[in-house]
Amino acid sequence: MQNPQRDLPVVLTGLATSRSPADLRTAVQKFYTHDASLHHPLGIVEHGPNSRQKILGVYEWHRIISPDTTSSVNAVC
Repeated sequence: MQNPQRDLPVVLTGLATSRSPADLRTAVQKFYTHDASLHHPLGIVEHGPNSRQKILGVYEWHRIISPDTTSSVNAVC
């Protein structure tokens, strides 16, 4: 992330508000490494081989249960 003030809103919007599975998959593949971890109130994915696929599953589940999620970033410090 070269410019967090510019890049962070794009990352958050792509991950939190993607309506299609293809868009969400693209966002997860772009913003997470293949061995990333995720610590979220709804679940934890430990880093490891292909953990990005598990992270995608968490975001897919969130997209399904909350299909109309919106997001706005007011400030990046």
